[in-house]
Amino acid sequence: MITCSVCGHLNSPERVTCEECGSDLSDSSDWDDEYLFEDD
Repeated sequence: MITCSVCGHLNSPERVTCEECGSDLSDSSDWDDEYLFEDD
């Protein structure tokens, strides 16, 4: 789970933006390259 650094909402790893406030989750300390998916 990725915690939004703005509102604290827990988001699923496939999210790029917070589903609660819309903030960019790449700013979160939980963000990691493992959450980036390449197209097949």
